[in-house]
Amino acid sequence: MNSVLNLKSVKKITVLVLIILLMTGMIPQEAAAFEYSGEGFATGTASNDPLFGASRVGSGYFFMDTSSGEDSTLYYLSSKGGSRVKLHYAKTANDQIGWTVVFDGNKVYYTVSHVGDEKNIYKVYSINKNGKNKKLLKTFKSSYSRALELISIHNGRLYYTYSGSKNSKLYSTNLKTGKSGLRCDGFWFDGNSCVEGNGRYLYGWNNDHSAMKIYDCKNMKLTAELEHLHGYTTGTKYLYYYTSDPVTWEYEEVYRALLDGTKKKMVLEADPEWCSLGVEPGKVGYSIWPEGLDATHIECYEYDIATKTTTRIY
Repeated sequence: MNSVLNLKSVKKITVLVLIILLMTGMIPQEAAAFEYSGEGFATGTASNDPLFGASRVGSGYFFMDTSSGEDSTLYYLSSKGGSRVKLHYAKTANDQIGWTVVFDGNKVYYTVSHVGDEKNIYKVYSINKNGKNKKLLKTFKSSYSRALELISIHNGRLYYTYSGSKNSKLYSTNLKTGKSGLRCDGFWFDGNSCVEGNGRYLYGWNNDHSAMKIYDCKNMKLTAELEHLHGYTTGTKYLYYYTSDPVTWEYEEVYRALLDGTKKKMVLEADPEWCSLGVEPGKVGYSIWPEGLDATHIECYEYDIATKTTTRIY
């Protein structure tokens, strides 16, 4: 039984690699840094690699000096090779600057955590890109590591998640009044999450990661909770995602919905061995594996949702 399960695992991994290569045109792509951008804001990571240099976040560049062995100093640069402006220096080894920064073209928003004996203290700051007018916006206390993640800015509000050991909550702070509020309970934001619609739609997960939640920052409400979602991609207008059986993990249907997750419509019903939405929105890649375990006769296809046509790609 174990050998069969291992072969099945190898089979799915093989097909995944094939489909990704075929749907991306076999073109090597440079690994991009974590970054979400929209109209008037961008969220990303500051580089700490002296050879690579500062990483771009929106219209600015950011670098984290780790020469002391800790993420100790955050710098802003107007260009990748420009002079550095010091934004924050962590004075002790227990103080660490968070890995995400949000930049609106003028102000920089970032977090600093202080590791304590019983509680970790997390602070959210804003500062002008010239290093002046630093403000403390919010303070949290938690025994959970990496509890605070900045996400986006929309309509004058900074959005972020605050996580504990069993739950993660979505908050926002009004950047004009300084008032903060809970926006959504049970909202996890991780490396598989994204931001769309110029910062309007936030895609996260519920507490047990069994469903994806979509929060609308303009109307300030949860608009959808999509269950059994296995993978997804977004375009300028639509969200595309596919589902799988929660027990067998077999792939079931591909859906198209608006970016807020409403008006969903099934666009492909199939029983593929593997399903991948690929890089280009609106295209579905899947494979048909023949009877037995002969990997030399895999048939891979690409389905165009708009034209409803199928093309064999391998």
